[in-house]
Amino acid sequence: MENISIFVGLILIEFLFISIVSRFGKEWLYGSITLNLILIGLLGAKTIPLFGVVMNSGNVFYAGVFYATYLLIELHGKHEAIRSMWKSAVYVLLFLLMTHLVISTTGTAESRVVDEAMHTLLDALPRVAGASIAAFLIAQFVNINLYAYLRKKTGTAKLWLRTAGAVVLGQAVDSIIFFPLAFLGVLASPNLLEITLTGFLAKVLIGFIGIPFLYLSMRLNSK
Repeated sequence: MENISIFVGLILIEFLFISIVSRFGKEWLYGSITLNLILIGLLGAKTIPLFGVVMNSGNVFYAGVFYATYLLIELHGKHEAIRSMWKSAVYVLLFLLMTHLVISTTGTAESRVVDEAMHTLLDALPRVAGASIAAFLIAQFVNINLYAYLRKKTGTAKLWLRTAGAVVLGQAVDSIIFFPLAFLGVLASPNLLEITLTGFLAKVLIGFIGIPFLYLSMRLNSK
């Protein structure tokens, strides 16, 4: 029950935060995408039991990436969403480089506990974050282009339809790429299949939960 409460809290905080900062301009949406990618890299290696199945703890953050992307397209156009994709990738790659260099240094005896904790947390970071970046670039390319295409066809109407369609296809592409790259050889094959399927379903469900927040954001930004 505690995991469920925290999970719901994460979803609400994620969507409310992005909805609020969207009013301050596109740079804030860029920042929210980059922040969520870093959170995926740092926390995505942790799996949690939820609703009787095993899930990846980064699912909420990746749903937030898609949510911020849709707001960028709606408020600032497809071009800005593409820019956010490349800018976020560059920042995360720099973050990976810097963390790798820092943990590669030899620490003092006084910082041994901190040093060991850093290695425990960050040794898995390059693989998980690298998998998230690879999946992010490919899935976002599909996600952005499909959403922009549907928006061109539907205009300002049927926001729910283009969001749902892009969420399902984009998250399918992301899950097929991310989970094997991040966890193949780490998890047994049945567990890997389970976490891939539940990860996809969780991100789609969270994406659908975000649709009312998307309507709310559009209303707030129209004032």
